[in-house]
Amino acid sequence: MTSLLTVCVFLQMVVNIDGSIAGIRERIPLLRHTSSARARFDILTTEEEDYGKIYHEYPGCKLGRSYYRLEEKFNPTLNPDGPYVCLICQCVPNFKKGILQHIGTVQCKNIKNDCPVPTCDNPVLREGKCCKSCPDEDKTYEERFNLLTENISKEIDIPTLEAKISRKVVNRKYVALLVGRNVISRRPLLTRAVAVVHLQVTENMGLRFSIKYEGLRNPEKLLLTDKKGNILMEKHLQTRFAKEQPLCGEWENVPVHYIRLLNYGKLLFVITTPSFKNGEVAGKPEVDKFRQKSTFSTLLVSPNQYGIGGYAEMFYGIRSKSVEYTVIFDGLYNTKRRKQQYFVTIEKRTQILHKHMKRIRRRKNRKLRGTWLALNKKSRKLIAKARLRMRVTSKGGTTIIGTIKPSVTCGAYVGVLSSGESLLYPQVALSSTGYAVLNLHENGHISYNINLKGMSSRVTYLTIESISTKSVRRTVIYNLSGQFRRNSSSYDGTASGIIKNIRAKNIALLLAGRLFINVETERKSYTALRGRIESIQYSEHVDLVKDKPFLMTSLPTSPTGVGGVAWLVPDKKCRLHYQIILSGLQDYSSLNALLIGEFDSMATQSNKNAIYTLIIHNFINGMASGVINDISSEVFKSLNVGTSHLQIGVKGIRSGEIIANLSIPNSCWNLPRDQTKPTLGPSRSILRPLGKTDCKHSGKIYHNDESWIPTKNGTCRTCSCKNGNVLCHQMVCPRLYCNNQVRVDGECCPTCPETLSQDNGTCFYPGDKRHYRAGTVWHPYIPPTGYSTCVTCTCDKNTLEFRCNHLPCPVLNCPVDNMIRIHRNDCCQVCTDQKILTDTIQTTASPTGELQNGECRVGKRVYRNKSRWHPILSSHGIYKCVTCKCKNGRIQCKRRSCKRTQSCKDGSKRKNRCCSCIR
Repeated sequence: MTSLLTVCVFLQMVVNIDGSIAGIRERIPLLRHTSSARARFDILTTEEEDYGKIYHEYPGCKLGRSYYRLEEKFNPTLNPDGPYVCLICQCVPNFKKGILQHIGTVQCKNIKNDCPVPTCDNPVLREGKCCKSCPDEDKTYEERFNLLTENISKEIDIPTLEAKISRKVVNRKYVALLVGRNVISRRPLLTRAVAVVHLQVTENMGLRFSIKYEGLRNPEKLLLTDKKGNILMEKHLQTRFAKEQPLCGEWENVPVHYIRLLNYGKLLFVITTPSFKNGEVAGKPEVDKFRQKSTFSTLLVSPNQYGIGGYAEMFYGIRSKSVEYTVIFDGLYNTKRRKQQYFVTIEKRTQILHKHMKRIRRRKNRKLRGTWLALNKKSRKLIAKARLRMRVTSKGGTTIIGTIKPSVTCGAYVGVLSSGESLLYPQVALSSTGYAVLNLHENGHISYNINLKGMSSRVTYLTIESISTKSVRRTVIYNLSGQFRRNSSSYDGTASGIIKNIRAKNIALLLAGRLFINVETERKSYTALRGRIESIQYSEHVDLVKDKPFLMTSLPTSPTGVGGVAWLVPDKKCRLHYQIILSGLQDYSSLNALLIGEFDSMATQSNKNAIYTLIIHNFINGMASGVINDISSEVFKSLNVGTSHLQIGVKGIRSGEIIANLSIPNSCWNLPRDQTKPTLGPSRSILRPLGKTDCKHSGKIYHNDESWIPTKNGTCRTCSCKNGNVLCHQMVCPRLYCNNQVRVDGECCPTCPETLSQDNGTCFYPGDKRHYRAGTVWHPYIPPTGYSTCVTCTCDKNTLEFRCNHLPCPVLNCPVDNMIRIHRNDCCQVCTDQKILTDTIQTTASPTGELQNGECRVGKRVYRNKSRWHPILSSHGIYKCVTCKCKNGRIQCKRRSCKRTQSCKDGSKRKNRCCSCIR
């Protein structure tokens, strides 16, 4: 078994002299932005010039077809035995001149001989572990094992450093103004395009961004680079059909090293387009120091192609009815003047409504601040409907101008309705609930979608109201009762439409979370359901506007007064993303959501399926969002057929539970994890790009290390792809120890009659992509070497899981260095010392012909008496480290002795040298 594992590891890795294993990594030149315009970014630190090719969007290591994060530990999979638990590999970061590289190196070590002796009397061997440990130990030796050196541990984002930095930067916001003059190129890029990027650091150390732009045609990518133009990270942008909505996305698991450079302002954002592959606009991010959300904003564009621009954020005061604005610009100043004078005007066509003059020092300050006092009623309507413009003009310089629009976001505004939020006193617990999703547009319109469920009486009023005060308890802003459409079979219903008569005050109340949805019924004439409209952040996988959520209600027999809404969306990688919002809670502690269901809706008493339970417990103030990984296909099947439900124990007006039945159509349950995705035909394979290591066979394209059953020349062959070459092997049948062997139609190898009486259950082996009946024995296929005759696999009739075992080998009484394999296909090793090797060679010789005068026979060769030779091993060729001698018909072999240790002048062993050397 040791030899098989060694061969499998050698095919993927290179063994270092110290015993560690380093992954083979390709060095491919990276896209680069070169320019002489680096003077504007002198404050940026010098970054590494070669970051390697970015195979994935996240920093890590590439091993075969798998990709691992920096510092991640794993056990490599060695077919056919699965993960080798005693071989621990780790993705070790690479540093060059103190700069963290994007691609790391895989290092591995066998810890079987390094396991510590347990201190307890009853140690146990836990599942998936190599070393025994005590039952009361919190961390095993495998979890404490680390391949990182002390120097690397100080530099990279180890957990202590990550926790220290995350406390400072989590939820911190950044803003970057991108213009053409900042693009690193040979000549300044003079375009009218302007963009602004808003970023926020997420809790899992990712970057969530939104982009607003003017003058860009079909943005393609958002790049994160250093001052030399080396691409650290990139993200493909998906242009929306509604151009007024910003471009949104998220980088997950960003290295803390990049977050640190971002916090210091030492990185650069670049947006590429089809016409400008190296970037059309670029800019440096800065910490967003605004404490509140801007009510209105505008992008300021130059009428001429100067490569300059600006961005303005405006804050509307609800009580003062004034607008405070901050203008950020780039390239607007005149280089000949030490002090600059600017004019800021807000106008409607040719009429100037506001004018402000400001003097600042150039280079030290690129911001203008001002206040538009006491807007009249007409101005408040015009600014809410995006009918005003802002113009910034420098004295002796140039002009930038843009339309003032409401500040739209990538997320949405959601309100969950419940009786626990109603204004009744005392409150009455109801099982009815509802939700509302609102979306703000740049033209000042608000689209809404409201859904009510479990209503016990007719809805009379449906309104949007502001927050209650001491003098005025209720202020109705919009009455939506006319848009409510009741269902024919119940009092439930929906309301959808667009609100057009918007005022600046109402937009400010919406952004501040001070608006409510109120529902009145015949029985509860004052208020039955109520919920606050809150801003929910953007998620790349959950679309709050388009995706329909699940309403969570309590049973009519045990109402709690608590309502909830949940979005559950599977992605392409079969991960389940969730967003849960609760309303009407009186106790926010100890909230746990249970995802419960059966594997199959057609379960019978004789074949009862297991029940699964997934727990979600990361609730903060009644909200939870995240992703569930490693979900089995049975769980997705239950979600697909609708036999699952979401359950949360809550404490509202009354304690109880709220439940939602789940029915999520998906195809993840029908995609086996151990099979590759099927090719959909020749037309689809033509569109699939052919890589350097991919193979094309019978009109289909296969990736490197991928195996398949060919459709031509019979089905008893298995092919695999290795570095662009197709290798096919004929199936090797194992030796059976039974009488009356039977050959079944459609199978390549004979089988014993006992296996035919078994059930029709089968085991799927991923090596050759075949299904084997229960009780069948076969040799596993290990790409690209073919079928391994030293290992046999069987399909367990009870669990329908395959188990593979190596053929037993005799115990050798010689040192490990003296163990060799004579023939390439031999399953066991033999000793090279004298008589043991002599007996082995003699047993392999064919007894044909008679020997004379003390001759010796090895295979088909005959050696004279007293002759010497080096044995020929099929796996190594001529083995010069062993010398054999024929003496009176008997063969004696001896390994070359090493009396003195030689020195390695060139730092490595020379070819055909049997003795090791020292440096």
